[in-house]
Amino acid sequence: MNYGELRDRVILQNKSIAKSAGGDRTITWNDVVTTWAKISPLSGREYFQAMQTQSKVQIRITIRWRNNITPDWRVKFGARIFEIESVIDIDNRHNYLELMCVEVVK
Repeated sequence: MNYGELRDRVILQNKSIAKSAGGDRTITWNDVVTTWAKISPLSGREYFQAMQTQSKVQIRITIRWRNNITPDWRVKFGARIFEIESVIDIDNRHNYLELMCVEVVK
């Protein structure tokens, strides 16, 4: 891969969960790092759930290697949010990561 292919600016976010005195959980997403990425759609499908049509788009996001990203994180690209399903170290050389993600649009 050529570094010039990483032309999309994305924000990697991690999740923090806080509990209130009443026991309610509040999820907050924190920006961790802004980095360059290559976003490639893989497939899409539509399905019905609770009498609503939803579409599910699978995305591959390639970034430079980082050692702390987990599937608990997500990727923000403009107004779009991608949930990370898996993190793959390409060729186990610590050069690039492939983030296999899903974008659910209602």
